[in-house]
Amino acid sequence: MIYFAHQITPLAGKRDALIETNSGIRKIFESHGAKTIGAFKVALGQDDGSLLYFSAYPSMTAASATWEALQKDSNWRALMKQSETMIASVNSGLLEPLPDSPLQ
Repeated sequence: MIYFAHQITPLAGKRDALIETNSGIRKIFESHGAKTIGAFKVALGQDDGSLLYFSAYPSMTAASATWEALQKDSNWRALMKQSETMIASVNSGLLEPLPDSPLQ
């Protein structure tokens, strides 16, 4: 499996609206082959209020195909444009499981 993490820092006062918008984005994401394995709000700590999303794909080829399909999806593009007005920053990355990780 291939895993991706996305950390989204909302603009002040926009977190709840962003959570609602991201719910729609996640449904479209999954319709193109992504599997959401976790969605979290940081409740305590340095990144308090940030949103974390974790997704999984069977392979890098499948992940690439999902991203290509999303670029062509007008609903996804519209929701992304809407969410951009609520986001201070986004950090994303490919996750590689450690040898002893329960997720492989």
